[in-house]
Amino acid sequence: MKKIFLVVLLSVIFISANAQNITCANSTFLCLSGDSIQDFYSANINSGVAEPGPNYGCLYSEPNPMWFKFMVQDSGDINILISSSPQVDIDFICWGIYDSSSTNPCDSLNLTNVIDCSYSTSYNEICNISNADSGQIYILMITNYSNVSTNIVFSQSNSTDINAGSINCLFPPFHISSNSAVCEGDTLKLSAQLSIPNAQFSWTGPNGFSSNLQNPVIPNTTINNSGNYYLSVFDGTTWSYPKGLIVLVNQTPVADFTYSSVSYLVVNFNNTTTDASHFYWNFGDNTGSLIPNPTQTYAQYGTYLVTLDAYNDNCWDFTTKTIAVSGAGISEVDNNTLSIYPNPSSDIYYIKNSQNLQISKYSLFSSQGKLLLEVKPNDELTKIDLSNFNTGIYFIQLFTKNHSHYFKIIKTSDF
Repeated sequence: MKKIFLVVLLSVIFISANAQNITCANSTFLCLSGDSIQDFYSANINSGVAEPGPNYGCLYSEPNPMWFKFMVQDSGDINILISSSPQVDIDFICWGIYDSSSTNPCDSLNLTNVIDCSYSTSYNEICNISNADSGQIYILMITNYSNVSTNIVFSQSNSTDINAGSINCLFPPFHISSNSAVCEGDTLKLSAQLSIPNAQFSWTGPNGFSSNLQNPVIPNTTINNSGNYYLSVFDGTTWSYPKGLIVLVNQTPVADFTYSSVSYLVVNFNNTTTDASHFYWNFGDNTGSLIPNPTQTYAQYGTYLVTLDAYNDNCWDFTTKTIAVSGAGISEVDNNTLSIYPNPSSDIYYIKNSQNLQISKYSLFSSQGKLLLEVKPNDELTKIDLSNFNTGIYFIQLFTKNHSHYFKIIKTSDF
């Protein structure tokens, strides 16, 4: 058994202006497709306690209620996994069995109708319904005991069992998804999968986002685009309850370093990168290091192209510097023989090649470091066309006879 301060809960009631489906009469139709896609609903907070009248079975308190109803489509066992994300204490009670002729199941939420109930401290609950028959109606109430902002996630945990039943989606089923997680500067793609002819759409999200497109995109994302996105669909008769998904936009590292001479062949590298947790150094002599601030001993004097790759949550940045190690110490070598312009651009990037170096190939990488394109030009390479790529941050590597040259570029919208 857990916490009991029922008297306090019943004596203080706060009502939130954003509370949803807080009474049985305003129950949301719950739809579980039985596949791997999970749908979630934003839990109520500061929305008071459940209405008087129903028998709440094992629940010693009923704060911040959310009411759902569902109808059985295929007869069999139905096990509904109910989780909170972030993980906080939630509870539930389920009533049944009602048939389609029941004028108002909310008037018959008696102890004899309780199918399953849990008042544990867990963030995970399972509502078990055995031998459900097609056409039966059930009422499900979830409570947010913690009164903390969270999402209630539903899925059917036994959907692949041979004796599993299924839920009838009273509103035509649809799912939403995205290409999250993305990096700052990338394009976020939202999409809705459904088979509702002439449907209308209403997306909302963080940073004032809204759209009436089925598959909207947000170019040049920032961390302010992270958060919960919701979609309501109109099927010609009614608007669905909003379905939600969580989007994460990760901060892109900014790689940089300085260096200093310890002795003629020993160099200290000082990592000044921001927003990164993992690093890889290439010292230009076929050796490397994973240490954030390494010391490198070179075997001989010479010119070395030093590259630092920085990673954080699958986002990537790099920087390169050409240094000369000699008896007089170390110095940086001018590496401006190649450049790319204009940057940013919406389509074509031109290559300035002041010393007419032979470019044997070039590679294009995403902001996560994924190789997207590798081309060996037949003629002299003077431009690169990225008109078919999404807006965002990319990295280009140009290969010449003795070196490779790295450039960070920004692809912008063409309008």
